[in-house]
Amino acid sequence: MMYQTPAYMVDTEDADDTILKEEETALKVGATIKSTRGPQPLWDILKRLAALKKMNVSWASDVDQNVLVDVDINANDDFYEAVNNLLRQVDYFHEMQGNTIIVNYKETRQFRIAMPFIRQSYATGVGGNVLGGSDLSTNVDGTIVVKSNENTFDIWESIQANMDKIIATWGTVAVTPESLAPEEQADGEAVQQATRRVSSGGVQYFIDKPVGIITVVAPRPLLDELQTYFDSLTGELYKQISIEAKIIEVRLEDNSTIGLNWDQVLKDFNVQGLVTFGDPTRGDGGGGQVWPYVFSNNGSFDDGTNHGNVYDPTRFISKISLQPASFNVSFNALKEQGDTQVLSNPKISVMNGQPALISVGENVTYISSIEVDRDTGGVQTLLTYTVETERVLSGVSMALTANILNDREVIMNLVPITSQLQEPIEYRDIGLEGQQIGLPRVNVREMSTTVRVKDNEMLVIGGLILEVDDTKGSFAPIVGQIPLVRYLFGYEEKTKEKRELIILLRPTII
Repeated sequence: MMYQTPAYMVDTEDADDTILKEEETALKVGATIKSTRGPQPLWDILKRLAALKKMNVSWASDVDQNVLVDVDINANDDFYEAVNNLLRQVDYFHEMQGNTIIVNYKETRQFRIAMPFIRQSYATGVGGNVLGGSDLSTNVDGTIVVKSNENTFDIWESIQANMDKIIATWGTVAVTPESLAPEEQADGEAVQQATRRVSSGGVQYFIDKPVGIITVVAPRPLLDELQTYFDSLTGELYKQISIEAKIIEVRLEDNSTIGLNWDQVLKDFNVQGLVTFGDPTRGDGGGGQVWPYVFSNNGSFDDGTNHGNVYDPTRFISKISLQPASFNVSFNALKEQGDTQVLSNPKISVMNGQPALISVGENVTYISSIEVDRDTGGVQTLLTYTVETERVLSGVSMALTANILNDREVIMNLVPITSQLQEPIEYRDIGLEGQQIGLPRVNVREMSTTVRVKDNEMLVIGGLILEVDDTKGSFAPIVGQIPLVRYLFGYEEKTKEKRELIILLRPTII
């Protein structure tokens, strides 16, 4: 008994009985309804169910009351679940308003996708004709090309195509009563089959791309399928990847070796770490003890020598850990191998599966073609020139596409390209009027690769080496043209260097 506080206590057995009674409060059908003559019209069965509970039935305008359904209802079945089982056969659903059962077929639902309605298109190509011409051999093809001509990313076009496929998997099939063949008929009566209605006909959807709203008018089962698709899509689409990139060019002098000597690179590598001696799992403060080694769960040890019947060797070092290296450490190490220059250091964030393009450099325009139209109809010949120009990039560009795998790894497709224009551009005369067209020479270093990198792990790409020869000099006029003697009146400096491109990438899943 509790003073001035209304309360009561229930024994365990009484509590179990109370739980069972709560389960029994569900509304039961109260009668068994089964059909021995095959499927029956929906309106007939639903009217009978509603009459048992003194309820009314209301039908939406797009509901076919005469569709056939299988009937197998027991008296102890839940009333509302029995109604759902009937309507589920034909993709209908119901709502309760007071004591009225309202049967509906289609409903309107909105889905929201926050994405700009833009189309991204890019093309990549790596390689070329290594033979230099088709006349060298009739049986050998010297073309090595990794090419991707059309890469178009339109998220809204993809969503619309996927919605059409999901809707297309649903089709309405209305089965009407039909008579069996004479040899299959037992009593000459028509045999009815249940209607299998699957949502398709009359489905409508509207896409408002500027605000990212998709409105769908369809049966509820189809809307549930679309809801599952959009939940999965947005869960992956909205993931972001932050990519820190550093493109470095290391210039090696003539007396340097080809490539990078990593032994020299790492000789002064500043690495911080931790070495743990003994058993760190012991809780008695003896984490640094290296001899004798004692199990931490041996409570009988008291003299430092004997610990049961087993003598174990010493665990001298139990753990060595290193701190992760940063971009600055790697960059400082590369400086010792030659003159290091950072060509590009972009930091970008891209959404899962979307392409990104980084381009740094100078666009140089040159004359690629000249067309001359000659008009001799008048007193004087009239010449009309049409000039076409092209542009060549002298710099660094990199196209990449990143996909997240299991929230722990990143799959990246990389196409880094470094181009250097040899200036000045050579122009050659064509035709009789002195027209000139440009023939640019470009040193290109390019590659294409697809890699898998762990989250926040550094990826190093190297080995793109270019050899550059340069000659500089200064001589006195006239005598500077005389062989050998000219070196008495000037100097000539020949330089030879090798340039290696190093790409450092670190993707981080946000």
